[in-house]
Amino acid sequence: MSSFATAPSPTTTRNYKLFDANAVALATFLGTPLAGCLLMAINYHRLGHNARAVITLFVGILLTVLLIFIGWTIKATIPIAMAIVFVARWSAEKLQGPALEIHLNQGGLSSSRWIAFWIGIIFLILLFSLIFAIVYSNDQRTGVMIGTRDEVFYSGTATREEAQALGIGLKSIGFFTDKGVNVFVEKGKDGTIVSYVVADGTWDKPEMLIAFEKITRDEAPAIGGLPITLRLVNTNLDIKKSELLK
Repeated sequence: MSSFATAPSPTTTRNYKLFDANAVALATFLGTPLAGCLLMAINYHRLGHNARAVITLFVGILLTVLLIFIGWTIKATIPIAMAIVFVARWSAEKLQGPALEIHLNQGGLSSSRWIAFWIGIIFLILLFSLIFAIVYSNDQRTGVMIGTRDEVFYSGTATREEAQALGIGLKSIGFFTDKGVNVFVEKGKDGTIVSYVVADGTWDKPEMLIAFEKITRDEAPAIGGLPITLRLVNTNLDIKKSELLK
């Protein structure tokens, strides 16, 4: 959260409400650190500390991005998320607790935790919607069907015509036999990349790598020729073997 402690400005009117530390923790738990930081930023704004409000929102964005990255890579979100909730509550109490206490003693009111609840829910919905949109867009690969089950997917500057020519060539040599085999061809700043989805362990067999090298060299003219980066990937599209063919 923000590293600035709150020194409440003196005022004779307490016609605004402030969120307490429990509300900040609740919003953080439901809607990521950004939701909790939003409540703290609202408090700062109502207390007249707009610069601190902006900094707090920025910190919330960074923490949320970091949490998503950690969850995406090491899959350990629960303990880390709970730690962040604890830190959020502690930070709100430490940085804004004194201001809240003065506010309440002078007749001010605290904001409803139901508001914190719904803000957290809204942020949760927005987050899941964003993740779904990203995952969905990544899954929408453009491909050319060869036969009824085999497919060549293409991306970057690779064209449909190149993908189709590659697929026809793979079918003519017996690589495509209508068994649901997928091949990916990509063109971009890293050059031309051809990825074959293969069964587990295929990448550990030297004779199979030699066979895929020959197939790729033979069909290279269909997609613009060498050099081509040959990749063997598993069904999750994790790269298991990569070799540059020149």
